Amino acid sequence: GFQYPPLDPFVGSDDVGSDVGEILASLEVQRVVEGAFSTKAYACTHCRSGFLNFLEVCPDCGSADLHVDDMVHHFRCGYVAPMRDFVRGDQMVCPKCSREMYHVGVDYDRPSLVYDCNECQNRFPQPDVTTTCFQCRRVTPPEMQIHRTVKSYGVSPFGENAATHGLDSLFVSVLQQKVVVFEYPVFKQLVAAEIHRIERYKRSESCLIVLNFTGIENIYAELGTRGRELFEEVTVAFKTVLRPSDIVTVRNESLFIVLAPETHIGGAERSVERLREAIGRLFDIALENPPTLSATIRAVDSSLDVDSLLASSVTSDAPDDVEASGP
Repeated sequence: GFQYPPLDPFVGSDDVGSDVGEILASLEVQRVVEGAFSTKAYACTHCRSGFLNFLEVCPDCGSADLHVDDMVHHFRCGYVAPMRDFVRGDQMVCPKCSREMYHVGVDYDRPSLVYDCNECQNRFPQPDVTTTCFQCRRVTPPEMQIHRTVKSYGVSPFGENAATHGLDSLFVSVLQQKVVVFEYPVFKQLVAAEIHRIERYKRSESCLIVLNFTGIENIYAELGTRGRELFEEVTVAFKTVLRPSDIVTVRNESLFIVLAPETHIGGAERSVERLREAIGRLFDIALENPPTLSATIRAVDSSLDVDSLLASSVTSDAPDDVEASGP
């Protein structure tokens, strides 16, 4: 029941399997678009169609052939019955005491509704509600249907950057001009080789450093195209702190991993603090809402699993702390 016309050329509007809302929600998670609340709507839990028919039905037989009427309470004698029992031509007369009733709120009130089923003659104060999907014809209680938020969307500052530079981000593209960045699968192979070297010779230490920027999108939001200048300065800070022997990979614009050979945890912590200090100065000067940098440092040994370390680093609740761990 909801459309995003600008996207029709890219997503077939006749393809039931293509849920534009899910695509946009995924893009919002990636911060390519920004969503704003528009409304809420029900969708079929079976086929996700928004074309639903809501019906009030009899609780006994399930028929939708219902007659609804006001219940009337006569103040004088206290008699309560459906409105139709009081109607006499163009007048209202109480069937119990035969007095005429003129004014609602003075002679009588209408406290509730009453339903009569024309199928089974059941009378009840509250009907059941069902939904029928016009797409798949399934009949389902409303509470079992999907109740989702419908949003309007606009392109985010990061999305504008992605449209210009690709999803690898401007930050990564600038960093690659100054620092050798390895593909993640290759990086993991190099870490595995370093683990074997450490375990075999047992003469040295190496560390893995996970650097996670929170709020990197603020750079795009505040500086726009001028963000390139700031990223170039940040890249200089990276190149200054990192050694030529350090091995770098990137998972996304916010997550960087460094393999620091022949480096103990204390040395890695000092490098992180130098990087944090240099980048912090740049951010504080240029931005009102600067990103924060968190770091996780792990000694390279046989128990190291790069994927697990990344997962725990991203979900860390302490973005301003440097967390170090060793064997």
